Amino acid sequence: MKNEIILMGHPPVSSSIFKTDKLKPNDSKGHHPVEEYESKLSFVPLLQHWEKQLREGSAPAKLFAKEVLTRAKRLPKLYQPIDDHTWLSKHTELLELMLSPVFPAAINTWPVGKANAPFETKAFYHTPTWEPAFEVAPSSIDDHPIELPFDFSTLNICLAILSACYQPPLNCRMPAFQPVAVLGKDGVERYFRPIMNQNFLKINAIGPKPPLSKKGIQRLFENIYDTEAWRRALPPHKFEISGFTATTFDDVTAETALSRINSILLHKDALKTEENIAQLEKLLRSYFLFPGLQVGILSLRADDENFTMNDYPTGLLNWKKGTSLSDMPRSVYGRACHFGEVVISEQFTTGSKNLLTKHGIWSHLVAPLKNSSGRVIGLVELGGTDAFTINSFTEIQLRNVLPQLSRSMERQQEELVNRIEALMRQKFTAMHPSVEWRFIEVAERYLSKLNEKGKAILDPILFKDIFPLYAQSDIISSSLTRNRTIREDIKTQMILIVDLLKLMMRRLDFPLLQHILQQAEGYVARLEDEMQTSDEAFFMDFVLKEVHPLLHEIAERGTLTHRAIHLYFGKLEPKLGIIYDKRKAYEESVNLINVTLSEFMEEADDRAQLMIPHFFEKYQTDGVQFELYAGQSLLRNGKFSEFQLNNLRLWQLQTMCEVTRRMRDLKQILPMPLETAELVFVYGQPISVSFRMDEKSFDVDGAYNLRYEIIKKRIDKACIQGTEERLTQPGKIAIVYATDPMRQLYLDFCSFLISEGYIEEEIEELEIEKLQETQGLKALRVKVK
Repeated sequence: MKNEIILMGHPPVSSSIFKTDKLKPNDSKGHHPVEEYESKLSFVPLLQHWEKQLREGSAPAKLFAKEVLTRAKRLPKLYQPIDDHTWLSKHTELLELMLSPVFPAAINTWPVGKANAPFETKAFYHTPTWEPAFEVAPSSIDDHPIELPFDFSTLNICLAILSACYQPPLNCRMPAFQPVAVLGKDGVERYFRPIMNQNFLKINAIGPKPPLSKKGIQRLFENIYDTEAWRRALPPHKFEISGFTATTFDDVTAETALSRINSILLHKDALKTEENIAQLEKLLRSYFLFPGLQVGILSLRADDENFTMNDYPTGLLNWKKGTSLSDMPRSVYGRACHFGEVVISEQFTTGSKNLLTKHGIWSHLVAPLKNSSGRVIGLVELGGTDAFTINSFTEIQLRNVLPQLSRSMERQQEELVNRIEALMRQKFTAMHPSVEWRFIEVAERYLSKLNEKGKAILDPILFKDIFPLYAQSDIISSSLTRNRTIREDIKTQMILIVDLLKLMMRRLDFPLLQHILQQAEGYVARLEDEMQTSDEAFFMDFVLKEVHPLLHEIAERGTLTHRAIHLYFGKLEPKLGIIYDKRKAYEESVNLINVTLSEFMEEADDRAQLMIPHFFEKYQTDGVQFELYAGQSLLRNGKFSEFQLNNLRLWQLQTMCEVTRRMRDLKQILPMPLETAELVFVYGQPISVSFRMDEKSFDVDGAYNLRYEIIKKRIDKACIQGTEERLTQPGKIAIVYATDPMRQLYLDFCSFLISEGYIEEEIEELEIEKLQETQGLKALRVKVK
């Protein structure tokens, strides 16, 4: 594999080891710092260091310094500027002794580094560890020029001059260098951080040094990128630089790879796109120093203990969305999900039927990704092409990555949930939990197609072959009672108006009062009989538009009757301006019935959902209607059977007995003593129900299924055949059916309820009068104890 040298970020001049010594100018003027500033390779600053060690160092340091200086004095050329670098290659042993303060060597270890003339690119020395570390020859590195964002070299030289010859008031140290990425022969990218040592530079001014005030230095620091200003302030011909620079390289592969992994995982699509997964795999190979590492990320949906694949599966096997890991409890994936622990397979045996070995994976690790509440929401898997390449040490290293992987997976799933909820609010409506999963699936498919193709349409939502269970608790004669309360309130108000007008006529000489009084008395007489629906608006117009404006005007004049007028208005409902006593009692009673029965049915249905998931909804009018749908197509998991259907039917009948009992108790505390009659409609044939996108509601699907809706809407007002007696009666439950098998089933249910003390022993068997488009219906009627 071809070796590549890659510079990360925008490093300073230290990265010049990867340039040729004929680096292209980086500024518009064509300047090059090596050409402009006079610099010489010199070991004088280094030898001065050894002389100081000989005078002031410890005993071992003095012995070492004496040996170095003794050998150096045999080569007088070392005390002169050196132009021919090749001459140094003849004295490698001495060079290494001299450079030991810069590149200290342990017994068997050398730092990775190189040394070069001041601010030049071509190194005159590389440590023995250089080639093994970079897996390339030192000379080949210079074949990779790097374009820098601006003239960093000039800035670096000027900072060195500023520090040596002036006293800058500000910090002028170069920033830490970015790691260098090196792609080795094994394909694994390693990272090295360069650290430059400029302690052995000597900078002298040629003649008087250019004047530079503190304010002048501050102006330079205001724009470090204006290298022309730096050159003008510190002209190249005014300074001489000698000595050498040294750069060591620390291997920071693990921490750099980990940092870049965490950075990628902050992106919202970090675990979604193939490009990001490939980048993560590349970085994990560097982190583990494992060339053949394979990485898979699996997003899971957990329903109870059933783990299924979400969208965007990128595992090492060819998973399909919707695959259930609960069907494979003994697999490494199933164990990781259900136990929430890392599962390591250091070796798969030869001849194993394991799917992973068929994909060339002979050692494997799978770890659960958990959300903030500790629930498994995904898996990460590592695969190796050889046995034992994945082991317990791999798991220890992986612990540094798992938390951020888990947070990224949780963030990705939360974003998907938010998008689905937004789509459901826009396209659907609030869904019952039992069917919400189907809407989520449709929303997921829609968003997936939208991401792939840029356009999509919503799939139809249809539930086939489901059984309806309908029941109601209807307030008896609700329309007649409501009309009676309205008539009584209006009549009471008309009588008050008549009495007030008579009082006013005795004290005021207003002929118009006589005319309005006659009208009011006529309306009182008219209200003795039943009131028509349209009469309410007529009477209200008379009161609000004729009587009340007149009364307000007379009251404002401060006449003798103003007190009586105020007393009249004090008896009215302030916002409506009418007598609202009977109607208020009726509406409060209806509301109390609806709320009480609705809350009871919701609690009862919560228990029924534990038997078998089903769709449940209720409607409140003058009483409450309860509708339940159950069937295989409503189940996301599990199997629906006739036993479960009959279990729900018996539960429904028991629950309606409890509704009747609660109404009996509730009647005692109602503002107006209302009664309800309970009905259960048994429909033995399955129907299909679809969701209407335009109306955002469920409706029966197809003409055949409309019969159920027609019957359901007409039976509550039905009478017994040959009589005028209503089928539904207070304290009793009417069970409407059409076929003999349903009759026998509910007779058995009634026998059970009798034995359990729910109902009286007498069971009425009745025929229902012929209804429009409906005939042949029969009913059982029982009295609740």
